[in-house]
Amino acid sequence: MVQDFRDPGALRQPKLRVAIRPVVRFLGRAAIVRKFSRPIGYDHLVVLALDTGEEKGRVEVPSPSQAFLFPAPGWGRDIYYQSMTSMARVTVKGQ
Repeated sequence: MVQDFRDPGALRQPKLRVAIRPVVRFLGRAAIVRKFSRPIGYDHLVVLALDTGEEKGRVEVPSPSQAFLFPAPGWGRDIYYQSMTSMARVTVKGQ
């Protein structure tokens, strides 16, 4: 499992990032903002085949910031994901 974070290129400008950081931190506390955060950025959890690197599955996790921690394995076929604003449990179904 790997993470694939995507954000708009304009948000990578250092001056813009400094200017919007306080607003994003404040708004990131609201569940409604996290739910509709895709214009700010989003993370995908991607399952890859170890032998070939083939993508086996992908799920979008609504998070306006990239996760900074490694995902934690659960007790079954699941993973726990955490970023600055979001926490999610993702399960794998099927083979």
